Amino acid sequence: SQIVYWGKGLSEERRQEALRFCSDFCLNPTFIYDFNDLLTLPDPLFVALPALTDYHPLHRAITSFCYLFLASRFPLIEYTTTMQVSWIEELTPQEQQEKRAWLDRYYPSQRTLWEKAWQYWLFEGYRIHTKGVLHLVSHLVSSYVTD
Repeated sequence: SQIVYWGKGLSEERRQEALRFCSDFCLNPTFIYDFNDLLTLPDPLFVALPALTDYHPLHRAITSFCYLFLASRFPLIEYTTTMQVSWIEELTPQEQQEKRAWLDRYYPSQRTLWEKAWQYWLFEGYRIHTKGVLHLVSHLVSSYVTD
């Protein structure tokens, strides 16, 4: 299976983390470096994106671009690592241990994030959008009002 990473500005350490993840899960990685590269990808099963409320400006930009240009072609899965949305769930103690171990294994360079901000492993949130861009725009507008 194919997996795509945003490669522009990615350090060699983060690239190696991505490659380790792909190796463990038998995924074929592609690193892209420009928004236009997103438009020429082979058809994926879905596109997983950070939430529009993500703290990182580049994450928000990529998500916005994908909503506008990919939502009518592919299911989008929006995920969050923050508590800025209404669609998160608290994980069980067992799930919390598993998620923390998973984060430690695949993203060791980012460990200080979840050591300081426990929401990375205490909670999880995602939602799936499959109805195209007009439905998404309507949903996004209403989520800004309610979240």
